[in-house]
Amino acid sequence: MPRKVKQDNEVEIYKEAAREHVTVAEEMYLTGRYVLAHYLSGLAVECILRAYQYRISSVFSGRHDLRALYNDAQFGTIVPTEDETQVSMALLEVTRRWSNSHRYRSEAALRLFLLRANLGRTGKFVRESSRKIVNAVATIVKIGVLQWNV
Repeated sequence: MPRKVKQDNEVEIYKEAAREHVTVAEEMYLTGRYVLAHYLSGLAVECILRAYQYRISSVFSGRHDLRALYNDAQFGTIVPTEDETQVSMALLEVTRRWSNSHRYRSEAALRLFLLRANLGRTGKFVRESSRKIVNAVATIVKIGVLQWNV
C-alpha cells in the first residue's frame, strides 16, 4: 500500500544512502563478499531513483522494480546527453544481475540465480558479475549525485 513520504529530509536521506551503499558495495566486492556486493548495488540504485522520484511525488511504492522506478523518477531526463548510452547500459547490467531477493541468498544461491539468468557458466563468474554490477551502479549513482543540483 502506498504511503506518503516527507519531501524534504527523506529525499536527501535516500540520496546519501545511495552514495554510502555504493562505497560499501565496492568494499564487499574487494573482500569477496559477492552476494552483499550484488544486493547493496541494487539497493544503491533504488535509493538514488527513489530520491529523484520523491522530487516528483511523495507517494512511496514498496515495489523493487528498478526499470519502473527509473521511469517513475524520470531519471533519463537528468542524464547528460553524452552519458545516456553509458547510463542505459549500466541500468541494463543492474536489472539483469539484481534482485531484492539477494538479501536472502547465499553465494551458492547467487551462483544459481546467475546461471539461470545466463550470466555465467565458467570460471569465477560470480566475482565477475559482482564487478560488473558494482561498476554499473557506481556510474548511475555518480550521475544522479552530480546532477542533483543542476
